[in-house]
Amino acid sequence: MTFKHAFAKKTSADNDRLVVYYSTNCGQSWVFGLVLTSNILSTVSSTKTDNFVPEPSDWVTRTVNLGTVSNSTNVRFKFEFTSGGGNNIYIDDINIGGTVGVDDFSNIASFNIFPNPTNSSAQISFNLVKDVKVLSIKVRNAVGQEVTSVINAQAFSTGKYTLKIDEERKLASGIYFIEFNADDNVRVQKLIVQ
Repeated sequence: MTFKHAFAKKTSADNDRLVVYYSTNCGQSWVFGLVLTSNILSTVSSTKTDNFVPEPSDWVTRTVNLGTVSNSTNVRFKFEFTSGGGNNIYIDDINIGGTVGVDDFSNIASFNIFPNPTNSSAQISFNLVKDVKVLSIKVRNAVGQEVTSVINAQAFSTGKYTLKIDEERKLASGIYFIEFNADDNVRVQKLIVQ
Protein backbone atom coordinates (compact mmCIF):
# COMPACT_ATOMS: atom_id res chain seq x y z
CA MET A 1 0.00 0.00 0.00
CA THR A 2 1.21 3.49 -0.75
CA PHE A 3 -0.19 6.82 0.35
CA LYS A 4 0.89 10.45 0.31
CA HIS A 5 0.90 12.74 3.31
CA ALA A 6 1.89 16.29 4.16
CA PHE A 7 2.47 17.60 7.68
CA ALA A 8 4.31 20.38 9.52
CA LYS A 9 5.15 20.77 13.20
CA LYS A 10 4.20 24.00 14.99
CA THR A 11 7.22 23.85 17.30
CA SER A 12 10.35 21.70 17.39
CA ALA A 13 9.10 20.10 20.65
CA ASP A 14 5.89 18.69 19.12
CA ASN A 15 5.34 14.96 19.61
CA ASP A 16 2.91 13.94 16.85
CA ARG A 17 2.28 10.44 15.56
CA LEU A 18 0.62 8.79 12.58
CA VAL A 19 -0.01 5.04 12.75
CA VAL A 20 -1.32 2.90 9.89
CA TYR A 21 -2.98 -0.30 11.09
CA TYR A 22 -4.42 -3.29 9.27
CA SER A 23 -6.88 -5.94 10.39
CA THR A 24 -7.67 -9.35 8.91
CA ASN A 25 -10.63 -10.05 11.21
CA CYS A 26 -12.96 -7.15 10.33
CA GLY A 27 -11.51 -4.83 12.95
CA GLN A 28 -11.64 -7.08 16.01
CA SER A 29 -7.87 -6.63 16.41
CA TRP A 30 -5.39 -4.32 14.68
CA VAL A 31 -1.73 -4.76 13.73
CA PHE A 32 0.81 -1.93 13.28
CA GLY A 33 1.69 -1.52 9.61
CA LEU A 34 3.67 1.73 9.85
CA VAL A 35 4.48 4.22 12.60
CA LEU A 36 5.63 7.75 11.77
CA THR A 37 6.56 10.02 14.64
CA SER A 38 7.40 13.70 14.97
CA ASN A 39 10.52 14.48 12.87
CA ILE A 40 9.89 11.58 10.46
CA LEU A 41 6.25 12.61 10.10
CA SER A 42 7.08 16.21 9.18
CA THR A 43 7.37 16.69 5.42
CA VAL A 44 8.75 20.24 5.58
CA SER A 45 12.08 21.36 7.01
CA SER A 46 10.77 24.28 9.10
CA THR A 47 8.02 24.66 11.68
CA LYS A 48 4.74 26.37 10.72
CA THR A 49 3.04 28.35 13.49
CA ASP A 50 0.03 29.18 11.26
CA ASN A 51 -2.38 26.58 9.92
CA PHE A 52 -0.37 24.43 7.53
CA VAL A 53 -1.60 24.15 3.94
CA PRO A 54 0.74 22.02 1.79
CA GLU A 55 2.40 23.07 -1.44
CA PRO A 56 2.90 20.38 -4.13
CA SER A 57 6.52 19.89 -2.99
CA ASP A 58 5.43 19.21 0.63
CA TRP A 59 3.91 15.79 -0.14
CA VAL A 60 5.81 12.56 0.65
CA THR A 61 4.92 9.04 -0.49
CA ARG A 62 5.02 6.27 2.13
CA THR A 63 4.90 2.50 1.64
CA VAL A 64 3.31 -0.12 3.92
CA ASN A 65 4.40 -3.73 3.37
CA LEU A 66 1.29 -5.90 2.96
CA GLY A 67 3.15 -9.18 2.41
CA THR A 68 1.68 -10.72 5.58
CA VAL A 69 -1.91 -10.11 4.41
CA SER A 70 -1.46 -10.71 0.68
CA ASN A 71 -3.62 -13.87 0.75
CA SER A 72 -6.16 -12.61 3.29
CA THR A 73 -9.71 -11.52 2.66
CA ASN A 74 -11.73 -8.83 4.44
CA VAL A 75 -8.64 -6.75 5.20
CA ARG A 76 -9.33 -3.34 6.72
CA PHE A 77 -7.01 -0.38 7.17
CA LYS A 78 -7.03 2.40 9.74
CA PHE A 79 -5.07 5.66 9.88
CA GLU A 80 -4.71 7.11 13.39
CA PHE A 81 -3.19 10.54 13.96
CA THR A 82 -2.32 11.64 17.49
CA SER A 83 -1.61 15.35 17.80
CA GLY A 84 1.25 16.25 20.08
CA GLY A 85 1.04 19.97 19.45
CA GLY A 86 1.52 19.86 15.71
CA ASN A 87 -0.45 21.23 12.81
CA ASN A 88 -2.92 20.00 10.18
CA ILE A 89 -2.17 16.66 8.54
CA TYR A 90 -3.18 15.76 5.00
CA ILE A 91 -3.48 12.20 3.62
CA ASP A 92 -4.25 11.48 -0.03
CA ASP A 93 -3.74 9.10 -2.94
CA ILE A 94 -4.10 5.82 -1.01
CA ASN A 95 -3.30 2.88 -3.31
CA ILE A 96 -3.63 -0.79 -2.47
CA GLY A 97 -2.35 -3.23 -5.04
CA GLY A 98 0.54 -3.71 -7.42
CA THR A 99 3.37 -5.98 -6.39
CA VAL A 100 2.64 -7.27 -2.90
CA GLY A 101 5.36 -7.56 -0.28
CA VAL A 102 7.98 -5.35 -1.88
CA ASP A 103 9.19 -2.40 0.18
CA ASP A 104 10.49 0.75 -1.39
CA PHE A 105 13.81 0.51 0.46
CA SER A 106 16.40 0.37 -2.28
CA ASN A 107 19.29 0.78 0.18
CA ILE A 108 18.12 -1.88 2.70
CA ALA A 109 18.38 -5.55 1.76
CA SER A 110 17.22 -6.87 5.16
CA PHE A 111 16.31 -5.77 8.69
CA ASN A 112 15.72 -8.38 11.42
CA ILE A 113 15.37 -8.50 15.22
CA PHE A 114 16.38 -11.61 17.14
CA PRO A 115 15.63 -13.40 19.37
CA ASN A 116 12.04 -12.27 19.32
CA PRO A 117 10.42 -12.71 21.77
CA THR A 118 13.34 -12.36 24.14
CA ASN A 119 14.02 -12.59 27.87
CA SER A 120 17.09 -10.38 27.63
CA SER A 121 18.71 -7.96 25.23
CA ALA A 122 17.88 -8.56 21.57
CA GLN A 123 19.99 -7.80 18.51
CA ILE A 124 19.31 -6.08 15.20
CA SER A 125 20.86 -7.31 12.00
CA PHE A 126 20.64 -5.38 8.76
CA ASN A 127 22.23 -5.42 5.34
CA LEU A 128 22.77 -2.18 3.43
CA VAL A 129 23.20 -2.49 -0.33
CA LYS A 130 23.96 1.25 -0.63
CA ASP A 131 25.61 3.79 1.66
CA VAL A 132 23.24 5.51 4.12
CA LYS A 133 23.94 9.12 5.05
CA VAL A 134 21.69 9.25 8.13
CA LEU A 135 20.74 6.07 10.00
CA SER A 136 18.74 6.14 13.22
CA ILE A 137 17.42 3.16 15.16
CA LYS A 138 15.10 3.95 18.06
CA VAL A 139 13.21 1.76 20.51
CA ARG A 140 9.70 3.01 21.26
CA ASN A 141 7.13 1.75 23.75
CA ALA A 142 3.53 0.88 22.84
CA VAL A 143 2.42 4.54 22.98
CA GLY A 144 5.25 5.75 20.75
CA GLN A 145 7.56 7.25 23.37
CA GLU A 146 11.27 6.79 22.73
CA VAL A 147 12.76 4.41 25.30
CA THR A 148 16.32 4.28 23.98
CA SER A 149 18.30 5.01 20.86
CA VAL A 150 20.52 2.31 19.33
CA ILE A 151 21.93 4.55 16.57
CA ASN A 152 21.37 8.29 16.36
CA ALA A 153 21.80 9.92 12.93
CA GLN A 154 25.06 8.26 11.85
CA ALA A 155 26.39 7.43 8.39
CA PHE A 156 26.82 3.75 7.47
CA SER A 157 28.60 2.21 4.49
CA THR A 158 27.37 -0.70 2.43
CA GLY A 159 27.61 -3.98 4.36
CA LYS A 160 26.13 -6.32 6.95
CA TYR A 161 25.78 -5.18 10.58
CA THR A 162 24.64 -6.67 13.89
CA LEU A 163 23.96 -4.38 16.87
CA LYS A 164 22.66 -4.95 20.38
CA ILE A 165 19.45 -3.09 21.12
CA ASP A 166 20.01 -2.35 24.78
CA GLU A 167 23.52 -2.83 26.13
CA GLU A 168 23.25 -0.27 28.97
CA ARG A 169 20.11 -1.53 30.68
CA LYS A 170 17.56 -4.29 30.32
CA LEU A 171 14.20 -3.46 28.76
CA ALA A 172 11.24 -4.11 31.05
CA SER A 173 8.75 -6.76 30.00
CA GLY A 174 6.36 -5.49 27.35
CA ILE A 175 5.88 -4.72 23.68
CA TYR A 176 8.28 -2.37 21.89
CA PHE A 177 8.62 -1.08 18.35
CA ILE A 178 12.02 -0.81 16.72
CA GLU A 179 12.02 2.15 14.34
CA PHE A 180 14.68 1.78 11.63
CA ASN A 181 15.15 5.02 9.65
CA ALA A 182 17.65 4.98 6.77
CA ASP A 183 17.72 8.30 4.89
CA ASP A 184 14.01 8.87 5.70
CA ASN A 185 13.01 5.36 4.64
CA VAL A 186 11.31 4.04 7.76
CA ARG A 187 10.67 0.44 8.70
CA VAL A 188 9.14 -0.65 12.03
CA GLN A 189 9.20 -4.08 13.67
CA LYS A 190 7.65 -5.27 16.91
CA LEU A 191 9.83 -6.65 19.73
CA ILE A 192 8.34 -8.59 22.64
CA VAL A 193 10.31 -8.69 25.91
CA GLN A 194 9.06 -11.38 28.31
